[in-house]
Amino acid sequence: MASEPKKSYLLGDYRLETDKQLLSREGKRVHLPKRPFHVLLYLIEHRNEVVSRNELLDRFWDGKDVYDDALRKCVGTARKALGDNSDRPRFIETRYAGGYRYIGPVEEQSDSFTVEVERTRGVRIVVEEEEIHDSAPTNASTQVVQARPSNLVMNAPKSHRRMMTTLLILLVTVITASALVAYRASGRNSVTAGANSNAPPIKSLAVLPLKNLSRDSSSEYFTDGMTDSLITALAKIDNLKVVSRGSVFNFKDEEADPREIGKQLGVAAVLEGTVEKTDKNVRVAVRLVSTDDGAVLWVSDNYDRPTGDVFVIQDEIARGVTSGLRLKLSAQSEQRVTQHYTNNRDAYESYLKGRYFWNERTIPNALSKAISAFNDAAEKDPKYALAYSGLADSYIMSFWYAPMSSNEALIKARQFATTALQLDNTLAEAHTSMAAVAENEWNWKAAQTEFQRAIELNPNYATAHHWYALYLLGVDRPEQAIEEIRRARESDPLSLPINSDVGYVFFCARRYDEAITEYKKALMLNADFPMALEGLALSYVKSGHPKEAIALATRLPNPDRSCNIGYIYGAAGERADANRILSEIIRRSEREYVSPACIAEVYAGLDDKDKSLSWLEKAYREHSPDFPTIALPFYDGLRTYPGFVDLTHKVGL
Repeated sequence: MASEPKKSYLLGDYRLETDKQLLSREGKRVHLPKRPFHVLLYLIEHRNEVVSRNELLDRFWDGKDVYDDALRKCVGTARKALGDNSDRPRFIETRYAGGYRYIGPVEEQSDSFTVEVERTRGVRIVVEEEEIHDSAPTNASTQVVQARPSNLVMNAPKSHRRMMTTLLILLVTVITASALVAYRASGRNSVTAGANSNAPPIKSLAVLPLKNLSRDSSSEYFTDGMTDSLITALAKIDNLKVVSRGSVFNFKDEEADPREIGKQLGVAAVLEGTVEKTDKNVRVAVRLVSTDDGAVLWVSDNYDRPTGDVFVIQDEIARGVTSGLRLKLSAQSEQRVTQHYTNNRDAYESYLKGRYFWNERTIPNALSKAISAFNDAAEKDPKYALAYSGLADSYIMSFWYAPMSSNEALIKARQFATTALQLDNTLAEAHTSMAAVAENEWNWKAAQTEFQRAIELNPNYATAHHWYALYLLGVDRPEQAIEEIRRARESDPLSLPINSDVGYVFFCARRYDEAITEYKKALMLNADFPMALEGLALSYVKSGHPKEAIALATRLPNPDRSCNIGYIYGAAGERADANRILSEIIRRSEREYVSPACIAEVYAGLDDKDKSLSWLEKAYREHSPDFPTIALPFYDGLRTYPGFVDLTHKVGL
C-alpha cells in the first residue's frame, strides 16, 4: 500500500509542516507549542466552517472540565506566532456565534503535487428592497449564494492543474463581482442578515462595550462614551428592554459568547463592535447578534468619517439596530431615539470624559475630574442640558466620595439640576438629578414626583429606579423599595452596587435572612466587593450571628474609617474595637467632613442611646444627607425615645 503523501500548508509567508509539527517563516523556525500547533492545524483543515469552542475543548483537552480561558490563551499563542491580531484578524477570526475560523491564505502541498486552495468562504449576497415606513426586510427580498472551495486531488499534468486553478479563480471572481453588483444595487448602507418579516420583534437588547482600537489609550473615554450614547438612545424605544451600563461593562475587554451573555443578562440580542479614533477621523463598525443561536441580524457599514460626523454615525446605527430588531417606530419615536443634546463635537467629547470619570467615582480625584470635564462641556455649549445634569450628579455624589460638606454640595447640585431642567424638561437624567437634590433637602413629595417623572420618561434608566428605591427606604416604605430595587436590577442585572443594594433594601425591611441571601448573590459576582461584605456582616449581626459578622468585618479594607464596621463590633459585643474605631472617626472629623449620623450609628451599636441621639440631633442641624437613615434598623432601640420621635416629625417622616 502506498504511503500517504506528507502534507504541508503555505500560509502566506509562513509554512506549516504537519509531519514535523513545524511552523516556519522564510526558512526560520517559529516557536509554537504542541497544543496551539494542533489547534491551528485543525482550524486550517476545517477552514470551510466555524469550529465551536466546545468542539475544540472536547478534542484537545480530552473533554476535561477546563475554563474557556485555556482555549483563548491557546488561540492567542497561535495568533502571536503568526503575527496576527484578534481585533484585525488576518489568519484566525473569532466568531461571535461561539467559535473560531481560519480565514488566512492557504496553499496546500504534498510531496507529489501542489493544490492551491483559495480562501473563498462563500459570498453572501443580500439584495434588500427599499425600506418603507420602517418595515423590516423580508425573506423574499433576500438571496443567498454560496461558493464553497473544493478539496481537489489532481493527478493531471501540471498544465491542466494550472488551467483548472485559473478557472476556479475566475469562477470565484465572477461570483464575487455579482455579489457586489447586487449589493450596491440594493441602495443600502448595511446588511441585514437572517431577517424574517414573519418573526416577532426582538424586545430586549444589550449594547456591549465597544472595543477601542485607537493607539492612544487616553481615548478610552470616547469609546466608552459611544457605548453609553447608544445605550441612552436605544433605551428610549418604547417596549424595548435595554440593559444599563453597569452590567454590560462587566464584559469590557472580554471575548464572550453572545449566547452566554444572553443567559446572564436576559436579553435576546447584543450589539457589539469597534471604535478607532484619531484627531480627525473616527471609524466605527458594529453588528447585531442573536443570543439564541449567534446569528448576525444586522451589520453596519465600516463607518470612516470625520469626527464631526459622530452624531450622524450614531443615528445610522440606531436606525439599523431598530431594523435588525424588527421594530417599527413612529416618527415621534424615531425623533426621540435620534435626539442629540448638543451639536458641538468638542462639548460632546468633554461630556463623555465627565461621565467616564463619574462612573469611576470610587477612585481618588475621579469626581473632581468629572466636574472639570462637565464644566468644560457646559462652557463649550451653554445649552447642553446633559452637562448640567452631570454636574448635579457629581455634586450629589461628592458628599459620599469627595468628601464635601452637605451645604456646599446641595447648593451647587440644585443650581445645576435646575439649569438642566430649564434647558430640557424631557430629560430623565435631569429629573433624577433634581429628585436626588429634593431628597437631600428632605422635600419628600417633590423627590417622589421627580423620580416618578424620570421613570416615566425612561423606564430603562436603572439609576432612577436605584435611587428611588433608596429614597423609599428613607421615608420608611421598605416594601415598595423592594419592588423598585428589583426593577433596577432588571435593567442592570450585573451591577455590583445594585445587586448589593438589593440586600441592603431587605436589610432595611428587617428581612435579614433574605438580605443574607441577596448579599451572597452579589458576592458571587465579586467576592471582595466591600458594600456587599459590609451588608452581609450587618445582616448577620442583626440576625443573631455575631461571630460570622466579625469574621466578615476583618476582611474589609480600612475598617477604622467605616461607621458600619464600628456598629458591627459594638452590636457584636466587641466594645473595645468599636470604641477604637469610634475614636478614629471622631479624630478624622476634625480634619475633614464626617457626617454626625455616621458617629450616631456607632454609638447605636454600642447601645449608648443618649449619645447616639445627641449626634443625630447634630446631623439634623447640619442637614446631613444621610440623616434619613434614622428610619433604618440601626436606630430601632431609639424608636420609643421622645427626642427621636420629635426628630422624625421635624423632617416630615
